[in-house]
Amino acid sequence: MACITLGRLYYEGVCVPRDPRRAEAMYYSAELTGQTDALRILGSMYLNGDCAPLKEETAARLFRKAAQKDDPLAQYYIGQMYREGIGVETSPSKAEMWLGRAARNGIRSAARA
Repeated sequence: MACITLGRLYYEGVCVPRDPRRAEAMYYSAELTGQTDALRILGSMYLNGDCAPLKEETAARLFRKAAQKDDPLAQYYIGQMYREGIGVETSPSKAEMWLGRAARNGIRSAARA
């Protein structure tokens, strides 16, 4: 949990100089200790181009990995990426599968997607 907190502090520049690269390193450290939410956060950073140039394929890989570990938000994000063809080839069946899992795991907007 400490690596997630440090990553957030570096990412937002709270109490330390803003440093997205250092935040990225902290999140990868958190992922190595099994903190699935770190994968989702990294995916968001890559999708938004926050820590490097926009890397949609890397974001999709990270979201998929977190989704496979039952992270509901990651399930929603990868479902949307499959629906829109962002970082992955468009796949209505995969989109439906991931969005369905996200909905069953409490993501209300996934049920409407």
